[in-house]
Amino acid sequence: MVYVLSPCHKGVFAINVIVYDFGTSNLKTCLFNIDSEVRMVATSSAAYNLYVLKNGGAEQDVEEWWQAVCSSTKEVLCRASVAPEHIAGLAFCSQMQGVLSGKRGYFNYYAELETAGKCFEWVTNHIALDEIGVYLDRATVADDAEGRFANLYDYLSDEVSKTPPGANGVIFTPWLHGNRCPFEDTAAAGMFFNLRLETGKRDMIRAVVEGVCYHLRWLLECESRTAKISDPVRFVGGGTRSSVGTQILADILGHTVEVVEGAREAGPRAPHSWLLRESEASTCWSSRSSS
Repeated sequence: MVYVLSPCHKGVFAINVIVYDFGTSNLKTCLFNIDSEVRMVATSSAAYNLYVLKNGGAEQDVEEWWQAVCSSTKEVLCRASVAPEHIAGLAFCSQMQGVLSGKRGYFNYYAELETAGKCFEWVTNHIALDEIGVYLDRATVADDAEGRFANLYDYLSDEVSKTPPGANGVIFTPWLHGNRCPFEDTAAAGMFFNLRLETGKRDMIRAVVEGVCYHLRWLLECESRTAKISDPVRFVGGGTRSSVGTQILADILGHTVEVVEGAREAGPRAPHSWLLRESEASTCWSSRSSS
């Protein structure tokens, strides 16, 4: 994907910039070459831990952040064949809000679930992978977190598609570490409802996906009271790896969902987004239901 610079930036000298996107569970590091265009040359990722405290808080170790920065930086430099002294600048995308609108008359509206990725990680570790031989015999698990999840997403998406919408009545609340928005409740917790003797793993896994999507719908409905919601809705992040999950999201939102190219690197792309005239969608999922 090539992003063209605004006319006022034409003629600038080519530079290399590294952007770091600190997420809840891993760091995404991208190296960009910028001249008359902005090109993503190489990417890498490194995982770190999230430590949940007894009082309900959560912490991360800055030493683990630093190790992730060092290892991912070395990897992108190696992949791009760029020497450290040829890096002109660094940019950081953190876990909390701090974005300026790049277009007059538009504004940023924040509504977060925060633990969507952790819900998928939990259901993968505690339901999908609990019984050796049920799922592991068909999933190739790589050593790195990104490769591991990519393979499991492919496999679990296929399994989820075998369960009808509504997960055979199973409902999941995606509040594994409390709820942040549209209201804050640190005591809120994740739960499965309507489990029966005939309930299977596929039903529970699909219920987790649908629970996250319904929470996102709740956020959009709250936003729509004060701001117009666009159609299509653009979708970025790790969840875009699953075409099945993206279609579920479109059906539940009742909107066309548009996945842009480089969706998983949306965070690192954001710091220089003010330079971009336009980003193009690569794939669209139309809602199969208006409800």
